[in-house]
Amino acid sequence: MLKVFRRKEHKKNDMEHILILKKNLQRESRRQPSEVYDLEHIKERLDEISQKLSHLHERIDGLDGKKSEGKEDGIKKSKIKKIIEGNIREHGKLTSYDLSQILSLSRTRCSEYLNEMERAGIIKGVTIRRKRYYEIRQ
Repeated sequence: MLKVFRRKEHKKNDMEHILILKKNLQRESRRQPSEVYDLEHIKERLDEISQKLSHLHERIDGLDGKKSEGKEDGIKKSKIKKIIEGNIREHGKLTSYDLSQILSLSRTRCSEYLNEMERAGIIKGVTIRRKRYYEIRQ
């Protein structure tokens, strides 16, 4: 959570920095013709701005890359999955509704955990008369 907050703060700071640069450029463009800068100064300023923009783009791309990486299960999530696995071992077959009653979680949340566990190959789902039962994979 702290990393997400820091990323948002970096993006916010970057956007504020860009806005400040934009305001400075607007102010410079409004100056009287007698205050016009020489061509070399303008080129230097453009180079600085382009370097800063490329740096900001790299940082944003880095943040996007971190978001797209596969998520690892948190401690709470892995504990709940172990409890689910234990209950399925104990009872044999369970539906997401049965599991929700046992764990006092919503049926939707239980279905999400069961689907994740099924994709991971821990359990398998069997459909019997419109009900989906989950059992331990042999």
